[in-house]
Amino acid sequence: MMSTRIRPALPFLALITTTQISAISVSLYRVDPHCSLANGSINATVSGGTPPYTYLWSNSATTEDINGLGPGTYSITVTDAMNATATASQTLTNVQSLIPPPSNWLTGTDCPSAGCDATQSVGLLSLGGTAPYTFNPVPSSVDASLAYWHYCGFSSTPMTITDVNGCGVNAFLQTVIIVGVVINTVTTLPSCNGGANGTALLHIAQTDFGSTNSITVQNSNSVVVFNAAIQGLTVTVPNLLPGTYTVSATTTVNPCGTFSYPEPSFTITDLGVDCGTVTGDLFVDADNDCTQDAGEAVIPFALLSIQPGNEITFSDANGHYSHNLQYGSYTLEHGNPQFIQLCPALTPVPFLLDGGQQLVSIDLADSSVVAHDVSVYMTNSPARPGFVENVWINLSNNSLYASGDLSLTFNYDPTLQFISSSLAPDVNVLGQLQWNLPPLPVYGWSQIHLQLQVPPDPGLIGYVLNSTATLTNTAMESNTANNTTTSAVTITGSLDPNDKLLRTSSGTSTSQFFNGLDDYIDYTIRFQNTGTDTAFTIVVRDTISANFDLL
Repeated sequence: MMSTRIRPALPFLALITTTQISAISVSLYRVDPHCSLANGSINATVSGGTPPYTYLWSNSATTEDINGLGPGTYSITVTDAMNATATASQTLTNVQSLIPPPSNWLTGTDCPSAGCDATQSVGLLSLGGTAPYTFNPVPSSVDASLAYWHYCGFSSTPMTITDVNGCGVNAFLQTVIIVGVVINTVTTLPSCNGGANGTALLHIAQTDFGSTNSITVQNSNSVVVFNAAIQGLTVTVPNLLPGTYTVSATTTVNPCGTFSYPEPSFTITDLGVDCGTVTGDLFVDADNDCTQDAGEAVIPFALLSIQPGNEITFSDANGHYSHNLQYGSYTLEHGNPQFIQLCPALTPVPFLLDGGQQLVSIDLADSSVVAHDVSVYMTNSPARPGFVENVWINLSNNSLYASGDLSLTFNYDPTLQFISSSLAPDVNVLGQLQWNLPPLPVYGWSQIHLQLQVPPDPGLIGYVLNSTATLTNTAMESNTANNTTTSAVTITGSLDPNDKLLRTSSGTSTSQFFNGLDDYIDYTIRFQNTGTDTAFTIVVRDTISANFDLL
């Protein structure tokens, strides 16, 4: 019976640890040869014993690591300064596929300012085959070491790479889109008596990871009336005359650089001449004296209800509010259940606007029922052999008190390899990252995006990657249970055992073809996915002797 065995299309990495002899041990990490070439390697890691070490491999090499290897079994003896020894062996098996390009090379970034400018690339020198290579789809350009493509939009395009001997691999060309600032809604507060006292509140729905952003507002004469950096989820644009305004945003983010783009416009209406203004500040009155003292926290972006008329207004980042109304009797209320109003004593607070009282000032001194608290939580992408696992660590201040200085420690499984972080860590050792962070402001939020490489080892399927993020706050907290978060991500992947069966037309034999009796040979290739994840791309390759005619 003839059979073909299709091996996994990924470099196979395995870990073997020998029994310790004395206090010394050696572990071997292998990369199998690909495409029937001598391009495999074995990396030796020695622990214990007394340095320096000497190395002797079964192929007579005396270096710690060996490469340029074909299929076969290789053994090593490591001797320390005290003549204690440790031995290990590793077997390399040919993988009849190219080495898949790293996923971060195959992912391009589409910047909105330049149209379709996402670039994906493949390093020709790291594929493990024999040049020249054939690509489908065809690259936009090829130089001495790289092939380039340009795919934009939210795209994921299947790709095949084949060397001159027919050895191939499958991959995906993917694109990440940079969208900049997304303004969800705009709340406008009218002007009074045609004055420059209208307000617009721009509510931010999204910004890109690692970006800095600003908002510019122009009047109908193209005069800039407001320009400021975005520092929260609401941007307050004050002191506006009646009229229509255009909004633009500017984003700076790698690798796109700096670019500007339009946002939704808005119109400030005019209440006419019979109108007045209610204004004031919201703060947490820690000493219950109804006066905002130094160090007492403001209440930013709070919603205030004004009746009658179902009017609403918002405090700005500094806890200040101002709202124009037509003459009349009204009530003002901050209805957030997280606060208890201390002053004024009457809730809701009544006030009158008329020709004799066009400006009313009402400060709301509140007591917060929420004690100081910061928290951390994580989200993870799926983990698959040979692919990148994404981790997002989210930090938040859940109270009206600024945090103290913060430190964040992230412990991850040392099986993974650290690739990148949106914020450079202060400490980066295998299995642990640490950051020293400034205080989080009132209701502040921050996020760190990590990328970790999962080894291309199908034997890891089912292995659980455990990680822990711990946030330390120099300020006193009432609840520290949410200062630590854990995740357990099980590595999933497809696995494709297969076989090839043949049968002659007469059915006389499964191993011999009889002239005069048999007319043809029937081949059946069977394959299945016995893994724990989707097999996203399935390619079946088989070599048929040139002596056969395909029917």
